[in-house]
Amino acid sequence: MNKRILLALLCLIFLAQASHSQRYRIWDTPPHLPADSLRTILIAQDSIVDLFYEQDDHPRGVALEKNGSLFFMLSGFSYVWEWQGERFVNHYDNQFHGYNFNAYKFVHNDRIYSYGGTGFWLYHPFLIYFDEPKREWEIMPYTNAYPTVKGNNFSFTFTTPDALFVYFSDERPFRTTRTIQPIKNDNFYRLDLNTYTWTSLGAFRIDFSNLDAIYYIETKNYLDLFSNTGYCTLLHKPSLRLKEQIPFDFSPINRATRQAQQQHTYHIQRDTITVLDPQFTRLGQTNLHTVYQQAPAAAQSAYKDQPEWTTSYHWAFAILVILGLTTLLWWIYRRRPAYSTPDSFPYPALLPHKDDLISAQRLDQCLNIPPETSESARRNRRSQAIKEINTQYRDIMHVNRERSKQDARIYVYRITRPTT
Repeated sequence: MNKRILLALLCLIFLAQASHSQRYRIWDTPPHLPADSLRTILIAQDSIVDLFYEQDDHPRGVALEKNGSLFFMLSGFSYVWEWQGERFVNHYDNQFHGYNFNAYKFVHNDRIYSYGGTGFWLYHPFLIYFDEPKREWEIMPYTNAYPTVKGNNFSFTFTTPDALFVYFSDERPFRTTRTIQPIKNDNFYRLDLNTYTWTSLGAFRIDFSNLDAIYYIETKNYLDLFSNTGYCTLLHKPSLRLKEQIPFDFSPINRATRQAQQQHTYHIQRDTITVLDPQFTRLGQTNLHTVYQQAPAAAQSAYKDQPEWTTSYHWAFAILVILGLTTLLWWIYRRRPAYSTPDSFPYPALLPHKDDLISAQRLDQCLNIPPETSESARRNRRSQAIKEINTQYRDIMHVNRERSKQDARIYVYRITRPTT
């Protein structure tokens, strides 16, 4: 199948999940772009989109500033275009696309990151960054377990100078009998962008699981969560405190239809949002800081870090459950085998290769990684499997990556027996 046709089909599949997203979002830091320059850049973005997608509802695009340069990225594609003079120049060298529809892209410490996204009927819960010297995307390893959901992207996410925050409203598995499963607890997470450590903050204060879509706009200090009812919720990012039910009659945003939302472009300058129509004509402007300060509602924490028990019976029940689980875990611990056995090893095809030096392709075969998977996905699954083997099955074997002596550009994998 023609590559362009395949990518277009992928766009059609995943746009059905992108109803909450706008057409373009452009972050503009001082000195701000003049109106004529902004229009030229947006028209150039349209010309890029027309190369890959020919429908009226374009995939979401975002433009970010880094070191005084403007970069444009398109949902579902891995290209990174930089604005140079009067045109965009692509810096991405490879051809792997389709796994990052509606991913959240941002800049941290002069590096472009992308979190989450869906593609190939999977949610990809990874943080990747664009390696400019290599001209490709690389996975940033986490230091602990990361949050996952089945068949659905995050509902919204935002960043502060040192952290990424993510909210999941539900799970939507890709299967014939698809059932939406609301996530009521442990649905709000924080990723430290210095240590890459995940922390569960508990439950987000507002339950959005009964809504078809969550509309949101992020500025430097605020996250605006809204519908078409004339009210919104504003979250102050530095303090993680929010105000609910704020009257917000700015019609280009809060009174717009779903179709209009998909066609709007948002020009963001600090906490000011300028809304542009499909022809990039200005519809209006609002400042979220002013709206937040003038809102009569009292600010409260954005999340509930623990269940709100109402009677002492709940405490007694919780204590009994904890004691029961503790007893069960102690019993399982006493009956566990002292060591792992080859029969319990999840990758039996790897057992004959003890004391061997094998290629990445052979290792993928032994780890049951499909060859048609993208290179970045294979690399991540390979890394996770090696970590599992070296920690949970270290008494059976150890896998170590090293550079090939024949060709230092590639890696090979040494399978060794456990030390006694």
